[in-house]
Amino acid sequence: MPLNNVQIGVIAQNEWAKLVVIGSNGKVEVSWPMTDDERRDAEVHIRGNFAGWMAFQIKTATHLQRPHSRVTPMLEIPFTVPEDRLISDPRFWYYLPLLSLTTAGFVDPQYLVASTKVHQHAAPRLRNGVWHFTFEANTAERSRDIWVPDRVCGAEVGRRVLQIIEDLEKLPRAQRPTGEFHLPAGIALVRRKG
Repeated sequence: MPLNNVQIGVIAQNEWAKLVVIGSNGKVEVSWPMTDDERRDAEVHIRGNFAGWMAFQIKTATHLQRPHSRVTPMLEIPFTVPEDRLISDPRFWYYLPLLSLTTAGFVDPQYLVASTKVHQHAAPRLRNGVWHFTFEANTAERSRDIWVPDRVCGAEVGRRVLQIIEDLEKLPRAQRPTGEFHLPAGIALVRRKG
């Protein structure tokens, strides 16, 4: 019996967490939201510093697509989001890898992409109150598609997440992401003043 989508999703989330913690040399902590109401598979922060945080949605494919007109295979990951739950925020990112079931791990290149870029460029279509996206990246080494700057190899994932958090925190206060990221009812984000 083949793996189902829920099993694949859990495997991908745990594999991603491993890469983040090991790749950041333990500096980045990963936590799992108790509910997925806001499409956050994971949240991260720098250990001991709760002011700098990010949320991630992990989407994966288990095989590459080889369209008839293309020589190189494509990583294609379709997904949907209800219109009222679409979050585009500098602290909300997507992780989009190929999960090899034969080697039991992610295949390089992997993609770490800001939600705003995904929502603008992953073939967005709104139908009946639901956004339909298709992330499609050319995995060839010499590809020049829009996703090339978002490529990472597995060993770089943790360092890249750490760098993004640090870059967000270095922005002058006026340029830092605002509280547009909506927390579930009854939850508050508390930050240290200064």
